[in-house]
This record gives sequence, C-alpha cells and structure tokens, in this order.
Amino acid sequence: MGIENQAFPKDDVHYNGTFVPNLLVYFAPQVQRLNEDANELGFSDFIKYVEKLIDFQCKHVYYCIPEVRLSEGLQTLQNECDYSEFLEVVNANKHVDVCIDHYNEPLFEWIQKKEPDDEELVYSKEDVHSVLADDENCEHEEDESVTSSKRIFKRTYNDKFLNKLCPVVVEDEDEKGNQLLAVYPRHDATQEWRKMKSELGMRFSSPAELKSSLSNYVVAHGYDLYYEKNDKDRLLEKRPQCPFRLWASWMKVEQIFQIKSRREDHGYSRALKLGSIVTYKWIGKQFLFNINVSVGQCRNEKRFALCEIEGDLKDHYSKLWDYGAKVKRANPGSHPQNNSSVVFERFYVSFKGVVDGWLDGCRKVIGIDGCFLKGICKGELLSAVGTDGSNKIYPIAWAVGGNDNGITVMSGGHKGIMEAMKERCPEVEHRLCARHILAHFHKKFKGECYIKLYWRAVKATTIPKIEHAMEEIKSFDVGAYDYLIKRDPNCWSRAFFKVGMGCDAMENGVSESFNAAIEEARKKPLITMLEDIRVFVMERLYMQKGKGLGWDLAICPTIRRKLGKLKKLRRLVVTNTFTYFLLWASYVSGYKQFEVVQCNERYGIVLEKRECGCRGWQLTGIPCVHAICAISSLNLDPEEFVAEWFTKSTFLRSYEYTIHPLNDSTLWPHMPIFHQILPPIRRRLPGRPCVKRKRDQAENELSGNTRHTISRVGVQHRCTISNETGHNKATCPMRGPSEAGPSKARKKSNARTGS
Repeated sequence: MGIENQAFPKDDVHYNGTFVPNLLVYFAPQVQRLNEDANELGFSDFIKYVEKLIDFQCKHVYYCIPEVRLSEGLQTLQNECDYSEFLEVVNANKHVDVCIDHYNEPLFEWIQKKEPDDEELVYSKEDVHSVLADDENCEHEEDESVTSSKRIFKRTYNDKFLNKLCPVVVEDEDEKGNQLLAVYPRHDATQEWRKMKSELGMRFSSPAELKSSLSNYVVAHGYDLYYEKNDKDRLLEKRPQCPFRLWASWMKVEQIFQIKSRREDHGYSRALKLGSIVTYKWIGKQFLFNINVSVGQCRNEKRFALCEIEGDLKDHYSKLWDYGAKVKRANPGSHPQNNSSVVFERFYVSFKGVVDGWLDGCRKVIGIDGCFLKGICKGELLSAVGTDGSNKIYPIAWAVGGNDNGITVMSGGHKGIMEAMKERCPEVEHRLCARHILAHFHKKFKGECYIKLYWRAVKATTIPKIEHAMEEIKSFDVGAYDYLIKRDPNCWSRAFFKVGMGCDAMENGVSESFNAAIEEARKKPLITMLEDIRVFVMERLYMQKGKGLGWDLAICPTIRRKLGKLKKLRRLVVTNTFTYFLLWASYVSGYKQFEVVQCNERYGIVLEKRECGCRGWQLTGIPCVHAICAISSLNLDPEEFVAEWFTKSTFLRSYEYTIHPLNDSTLWPHMPIFHQILPPIRRRLPGRPCVKRKRDQAENELSGNTRHTISRVGVQHRCTISNETGHNKATCPMRGPSEAGPSKARKKSNARTGS
C-alpha cells in the first residue's frame, strides 16, 4: 500500500520561513509532508523525526488549528501536554500544519515586544525609501505600511537564512513604474565560523568584523590569501596568479563597511600553510585543524588565549577588595584579610562555618603546609588542615602569599615556623613530619638499616622504647645518632607526644592530601583559585554531612574497621622471621583494672581512666590491642570505649555549619579602593618554567623503585682494552691498527645486506 493511501492524518511541516507580525503570516516557507503517524510517536520522538526530516534543529515548534487564522489559531508545541492537545486537533481534522521558528526568541514574546502603539503609527511616504535603502535604525517615524517588512529585516539581522529574502521589490505609487531597491545582506557574527562566507554587497559594522569573517573563510576552505590594502577605509584581498579578488570600503553616510566587488574563482587547491590573514587572535579563539602556523603565531596565540580565558592579572588582583567584601557580606563572621599595600603580599581566608565546625567536632590538631602556585599567578598557598571524626581532611583556613614570604612547610621543620611557634604559641605542641625528616636523614645516611632503626624510634610510644631504639642507632652509627638528636625527638617521636589529643600522627598527611585535592585549582588565576577552593570546601561540608546521616553506626566506619584489625592483631605475634598465633592473656587486678601479658611484654590497663601502659590508647583515643584484650574478657564491646571524637554525633557536629553561596563577579559590591593592588613582580628564572617540583634522589629511593632496569647514572665506565677510566676502546691509546673495528656506517650497510 502506498503512502498516499494510508489512513493516518496528513501533517505538513513548514520550515525555513519567517513569521511576520501584525497579521501574522509565515513568510516564504518550505514544506515537507510527514510520512509517520503522529499518534504512534511520543513528543521527543516526534521532534527528532521532524529534525531528521528537515535536517535542522527545531528550537520553537508551533501548529495551527485548521480553518482558523494564524494569529488566532497558532499554538505552541513544546512539551508532552502540548503534544496531547496537538494529537486531539490532528485526529479531529485529519490535517494540521506544523511551523518551525528558527529564531532564539519565543515568537509570542517577540510579537509583544514589537507590537506598536496606536500613537506611533503615523509616518510619511518619503521615509519608505530611506528605511529600505539603508536598512538601518533611524530616528524618524516609520510608515505603517512598511512596519512588518521593516521588522523582518531587523528580525533577520542575525539569521543565516537572510539571503533567501533578498533582494525585495518595493512598489512606490508616487513614481512612474517600479523601482528595485536591493536590501544588502548583513554579516551574522553568531553563525558557525566554518559556514561564514562573504557575499557581494554584504555589510559589516567595522573592518575588524570583515577581517574576522575572511579569516574564518580562508581557514575553512584552505585559501592562502593576503591583504594588498588594509586600513580603516579600504580593504583589498587577493592572491598572485589567482582570479579571486575582494574589495571593500567604508560608507561614510551609512557608517558601515561594505563589500563593493568580489570575484569567487579560485584557481588552486587547498593550502595547508596560511599567510598573514590568520592572526594570533584568531588562533586563540578557534580550535585548529589541518593548518600550519609559525612559532611566533603560536607564542602570541598562547598569550592572547590566556588573557581571554583567565583574564588579565591586574584585573584579578584589583578585585581582591571586592571579593573580600562579598565573602564578609555573604558569610558574616568570616575573616578574609587582604594585607597588601601596593604590590600583592598576602590574602588570608577563613569561613565562619568551617571554623565553628572544627571547634565543635574536630580534634584540636592542625597540619600546616605550603605549596607553590602553578599558573600565571605566582606565589605560595599556605593551608591549615585538621581531621574529622572519620580521620578525613577538614580544611580550616588558607592563605596566598607572594614570592618572597620565606615560609615553606611546617612538615619540613622550617626555622621560621619553629621560632614563631615558640614566640606566639609557647604552650602549643609542635610536631614535625617524620617523613620529611627521613628525606633529609637519608641524604647523609643511606641504607635500609638506617630507615628501619629510624622508624622504630619514631613509632616508639614509651620513653624506654625510644631510648632503646636510639641506643641501637648510636651503636650502629654515632653520626646518625647525633643528627637525630639535633632534630629534637620531642617533635617527631610518639613517645613524647601529648596524650588526650586523639591523634598520634607523626606525618603531615592531611596537608599533603589537601594539596593534591586542589592541584588543578593551583593552576588558575588568584581569585579563580580561591573560588575553586571555596566551592570544594563548601560541597565537602554538605556531602560529608549527608554521608554521616546515612550511617547506622555509633562510631565512624573507618574507626570500626580499625578496631576490626586490632581485634585480629590481639591473636597474633609478629616477629622478624614469622607470624604465629598467641593470645594476649589478661589478669584482673581490681575493678576494671587488668594486667595484659604476652611473652616478654606486660602492660597495665585501667578501663575507667582509659589508660594503657603502652600509651597507645591515650594517644589515639581508640583502644589499643592490649585494651581490647581486657575489654573482651568482660564481654564488652570495644566500640563503647572509643573517644567521643570518633562518634557519629561528634562527626555531624563538625559538618553542621555551611558556607553560604556567592554570586558571580558582576554582582560583587564595589569597594572604594584607596590603592589598586598590583600583581607581584615576576622573576623569570633561566630555562623552561617547571610545573612539577623536582623530587630529590633520596625521596625517589624512599618512594620505591619504579624502573624496569637499573640506572647507569654516575657509573664509571672502563675501557675494555686497558681497563682504565676516562676513555673507551675507540680512543684507547693501546689500541693497535689491527684492532680497529668497522665503522657504524659499515655496520648499518652490512646489516641491510645481511652480510
């Protein structure tokens, strides 16, 4: 059965036309017949079918009720509800016209904006010529008879179907005969750059707009053209030995740039290397395919693209006052501090919601670290990071400093931080990162024995244990012992850490984790980086709170898993040679007092005070393996003896507060700037800028071997003839003429021939 004999309703799609207001007609459309039953399609399937049929995207779809004028019967077709009404009309009338509007603005809103008042519909006939000839916005009143056509021209300024409406024949009753007035096309800057094409008579607002269009044209088609004349009043584009020629000039009366002559013929194939018509600005705005550019163009393009995407450095630094004011206004109680005079020095940020959460639900332990910025804004980012009840990072505050602040990291034991801690916070315990100390220690004292002895001293939780470990180091190497004593074991060994803090960390891992989380943000400009960090912390507060609310536990899951490992460990004895099962034996000595024994180890446990002789329970707040043995003897759950820091309720208190959202930069309050902040002076070092820091050789050795072969760096090579260093067999003085081997060229030729 043919399509024309099918019983489903016949619908026509009208597209590539233009709606004209007032009487509302669909001007100059193309028509396609739908060959599918609309009742068997959903709304989305119907739209996809129409788009495939007309080969164009359907932004705004309308349909008209049959036998009703378009101005009264036009209906929208934008959702499932509209589609249901559309099917009712289709089934009732068996034929409905569907109209496609190709403009971004909805039709009915556009008609309301363009609807004239009755008082404005008084025009003179002399104005018709100026309106149609110039096609410009004029100050005079318009004639009612040309209002609709004038609006077509205005409506289609930015439409790619404009050429189908030109030229227009206008009849003037006051003159004899008909006069043809050509309405020249206008350049559409919103069109896709690959489809841009200049036409004879096309008008541009400026020479720069024309040159941008020509650059798009030559790159899309691979035409190697150049400007023979190029100034503010004229432009001549051509190529030697090629008939193509384009001439444009400035129209003083209309104040517009117009193409006066154009010859399209191209007598050569596509070129891969383009001339000066493709500038670095164009390269910076487009994504390049199949063209070659010079090194200078790429260098200028990179500089231009960075300015376009990331903004100028001066603009970023000049908005620091506005950014700080917006943070204070949106988050009362926060402390953004801009301590800069003329040149940027430092900017500190701390949000009230974050600080309040840390005070209510986190342990009073702060990790301080610094990392360098990797983008166009140079400097150093200092951060203060805590830990929540689940042993996850909890960023507290951060600050950006210039290049010359002199502060590196707390974990490396920088002298400035140590002196500042003694002066400002004499009662605060200051720990040093044991891993950073090991990196410096390993530079002077290499070998696995040094590393094992060092970690034994670091992990010792009692004074006798660290004294025994240090004696072992002293007997092994006095120099290593003296080096570690100078580094003050009170700052890096667990044996000297204060108890009751709920943290036995001897590494600054929380700060390193935070630096890794914001690695991409550190490549961005100053304010962009600060905003990325703020959004990261803001979302983290909400997400962690959601996770905590979903826990059906009394303590955090990470702490429960740690307790599970300790429960298994109480049945094991681990030695240097093997592991075997041996229970810790507990003996009652009083009310909730036990003595736990295994082999040569013996520790006293007091459950009420939550103390163990090994000091592990007091340091971490989590029952150690000895305490778990005593608790299990009473058939109690070790989770009941976990410190309050690790409970679900305390975890939720730390994430109870939030960071309030901010508006975009256009809505920031404008602060009266007494002085504009300038970017820090950039000191360009010799060589290529380094994004990743250079890892020390000792650090590479400690991180493990990632090579598949051994390194030959630093190895002294000996001559195979004389067995001496300083030369090889090719330059050996003991080599005779008979020992001369074939040259490399001879070897290659022999390898090719197989001889």
